[in-house]
Amino acid sequence: MPEMAPSKELRREFAHGAGFPMPEYLRRFKAEMGALERKHLVRFVADLSRHVNVDIAVGCYCRDEDVCHRSVLRELFMKEGVEVGRR
Repeated sequence: MPEMAPSKELRREFAHGAGFPMPEYLRRFKAEMGALERKHLVRFVADLSRHVNVDIAVGCYCRDEDVCHRSVLRELFMKEGVEVGRR
């Protein structure tokens, strides 16, 4: 679901050394996820997980989840009441 990833613009800026650190990247991604359409998507996926008993997996190439957009998604799903694990 590309809507749950950082925007192309944000990824491009970060990859081309726009001069902002990882915490700023994650803050900006969190702001992107605050858009109404993305909030609805997070709620929809959370509802699937809770009410239809569907496991959700979020994958990425980053080695450390704590400095990856997955950490933001984990936080958002937890706020929606989804039981979250790490592998």
